[in-house]
Amino acid sequence: MSSITEIQKKRFLFLKKLYEVTGGDQHYFINMSKIGNDLGYSINDTELVFQYLYGQGLAKLQAKGGIISITHNGVVEVEKALTNPEESTHYFPSVVNIINIKEMSGSQIQQGTCNSIQEVNYNLLDIENIKIAIGDIKSRIDSLSMNISDYQEAKTQIATVEAQLTSRNPNPAIVSECVKTLRSLLEGAIGSVLAAEILQPLLKHICN
Repeated sequence: MSSITEIQKKRFLFLKKLYEVTGGDQHYFINMSKIGNDLGYSINDTELVFQYLYGQGLAKLQAKGGIISITHNGVVEVEKALTNPEESTHYFPSVVNIINIKEMSGSQIQQGTCNSIQEVNYNLLDIENIKIAIGDIKSRIDSLSMNISDYQEAKTQIATVEAQLTSRNPNPAIVSECVKTLRSLLEGAIGSVLAAEILQPLLKHICN
């Protein structure tokens, strides 16, 4: 049986993926199996995770066959977690404790310690320049030919970066992952030369 921490992680990642795919639109429906498959969950895990999210009013069953949507409370929960990644929410532990360690770079985590000091010289986030670069992407993203799903997910990633940059303690790992996703989405769009052009200033200020 999975540990409680692992179960909480699966629940949050599922809700976050649902948020990203729908762009936070409560009227955007998708099959839960698609979310589960993208995350590598078994059918049983997917159903159990959704049962919890449904029970807490974070996701809603819209039709037979596993057609679901995110709810207003689900949107609020994800945005609250990403805006304040070091703080737990009503339903989930802090995002910092949920991050997949295998994908984390240039970061340190310290738990269960007493009077410990840990110094990390991130030098990863040039916040003002990242803000400028993200603003440029926002103003030009409509110039790219993207399908609606990729467009909505790109807007979600941009919003997540913006939320991090206004946080008291922006998380470099989250910003970096969002930028990687943005790069993948934009470079796959028609007009990828333009995508590369608008991404370059942002990538310059992010540690890969």
